[in-house]
Amino acid sequence: MKRLSVFLYTNILGRKIYDEFDESIGELKDIYVTTEDGCPRVIGYKVKRDGYTFHYEFRSIAFYQQDNKIKIVTRGSKEILPRTYSYLLSEHLLDKRIVDINGRQVVRVDDLRIAEIAGEYKVIAVETGPLARFRRMNCAKLGSFIYKILKKDYEDRVLMWDDVESLEMVNNNLQISVPYKKLSTLHPADLADILENLDASSRKQIFESLDEDLAADTLEEIEPEYKGSIIKDLSETKAAE
Repeated sequence: MKRLSVFLYTNILGRKIYDEFDESIGELKDIYVTTEDGCPRVIGYKVKRDGYTFHYEFRSIAFYQQDNKIKIVTRGSKEILPRTYSYLLSEHLLDKRIVDINGRQVVRVDDLRIAEIAGEYKVIAVETGPLARFRRMNCAKLGSFIYKILKKDYEDRVLMWDDVESLEMVNNNLQISVPYKKLSTLHPADLADILENLDASSRKQIFESLDEDLAADTLEEIEPEYKGSIIKDLSETKAAE
């Protein structure tokens, strides 16, 4: 078997996890990560067995490929309680919206690239595009054929984690010191374009995280049709600023 150092997240979802005695402890349903160190770092695994859900960490875990199948092998399993500052890749990131900082646009997360770095697994990139969605349905060849017939560009995009900002990471359960830090580095005009493509709730959440000067400059760049609703939805404190 070949040990994988880089792999796609959706390729390991639903796979059986084996312990050191080659006994299955269940199927992988989700992965807990923390973003304290920049790129999301894996800290736990959500596993389903016999209709019940368990939360594990492992002394060691490795992902192997043989005959186009992936096997997950672990040692030293330990049940854990999910940390308050962790979040789940499937629940909070996969199929959710994310901001491409360089492209100044909102895109959908269709898959994630995970790499083993210094003995730890981290999310290093986001994949977005139609082929990733076809691949997840086990019909990648069909997707390629359809796009060739339509004569459309069908290449997926790979965005490094440093170049994206998750819109789902900031909520009551995630303690992040500087929410939307990457977005706050954008020019107000670019930030305004992104906000205009979001729903009202996300616009309000991001806008209220901006400092006073950036918020004022960004508001000036926003189209009138959105400006009124943003001001209306702002908290009293932020509106007063």
